[in-house]
Amino acid sequence: MMDHRLFEPKADRTTNQLFRKGREMLDQEEHIGEAKELLTQAIDNFERHAVAYERRGVVNYKLGNNKDALYDFTKSIKIYASKPESYYGRGLIYFQEEEDLEKAIADFGSVAKYAIPHQKIYWLAKRMRADALRKAGRLDEARREYAGFVNRKQQLPGLESYDRLASYRLG
Repeated sequence: MMDHRLFEPKADRTTNQLFRKGREMLDQEEHIGEAKELLTQAIDNFERHAVAYERRGVVNYKLGNNKDALYDFTKSIKIYASKPESYYGRGLIYFQEEEDLEKAIADFGSVAKYAIPHQKIYWLAKRMRADALRKAGRLDEARREYAGFVNRKQQLPGLESYDRLASYRLG
């Protein structure tokens, strides 16, 4: 992949404006509460806004509201089942709650199904799936996932630290 661009409408519709402002504030820790409010307003205006649910799920996850985040990620998946980010977020929550490791493994597998290997989220999910398999005691499967992660052809920015950890766990 040589380039990646995100195209989205810049209409003056209220729902679109609320969503864009909320998404922009998501990475600003001091405005995360405001981001949640804006995304909630966008959802109130258009209840089938799968991306707004997924982004609000990220906000709730960052705030430690795992129950609300789980609801948002699941709702996003019900609306648009091919969105890998929603599966990744839900998988992270299931991974933290160790009794749900099988659900985490399934969700991280869904990310790999809906994302492409040129996307960072694809490789993050492969690595997290390996971690979940390891925690679940399925070491042979985990070993295969770690090996696939370590031996990938794509060198994507931001995955270097994950390479070291996956190599350590593979060994």
